[in-house]
Amino acid sequence: VDLARVRRGHPRALQQMVLKRLQAAELGKDGDVLHEYALLTQLKHPNIVGCEGYFWDDESRVVVIVLEYADRGDLHSEIQLRREKGQHFTDEEVLNFMVQVLRGLSHMHS
Repeated sequence: VDLARVRRGHPRALQQMVLKRLQAAELGKDGDVLHEYALLTQLKHPNIVGCEGYFWDDESRVVVIVLEYADRGDLHSEIQLRREKGQHFTDEEVLNFMVQVLRGLSHMHS
């Protein structure tokens, strides 16, 4: 995963984006990535990271998905960091995470 800035002149100019690279082994069957991309671009919700586009990188032979930048990172990284530091989440933090996940999930299934 890489961090990028959008070029000037683009509607999202100077915003940060995340570039998620998917190797051939991660792509699955032909069309799976395009189907997933089509679904992700339709999901507009504050608790779902936005998908802004994708492109094929010929040099490294990977598909690169352009995602909205989440300034606080992802939940998996936060869990790993807390585990390494031996810090537990408070009940309030856990409840907040659950509410956010469930709101996003509810939107996906509506």
